[in-house]
Amino acid sequence: MLASNSHAPLPLRSNTGASLAAESTSDWRLAPLPSGQLARDLAWREGNIALQGETLAQAAAIYARYSDRTIVIADAELAKQPVTGLFAANNPLGFAEAVAEVFDADVDQDGKRIVLTRAH
Repeated sequence: MLASNSHAPLPLRSNTGASLAAESTSDWRLAPLPSGQLARDLAWREGNIALQGETLAQAAAIYARYSDRTIVIADAELAKQPVTGLFAANNPLGFAEAVAEVFDADVDQDGKRIVLTRAH
């Protein structure tokens, strides 16, 4: 059950996500979670990042939440490539090297930045 002081309780079924509408304290939105989504969302508890078709740009943004090393994708087309897999949250360089192998890209380190570019 999901309840608030001003509304009747809402029954929640298994594998249902609940979120508040923007700028609201009572407009709950319920939606079924795709198969495996909950496990992917909670992978951080095991020190992992679970990706299921996110773009490389989205994956870089996810890594930015867990590391002070920034992954920069220097090629717009490369940034659009989908990524699927389970990766260590504390190893952005390992992630970058793995995707570079798959997408024929180069990895360079520049201070706290990890830069991915298309191999030429």
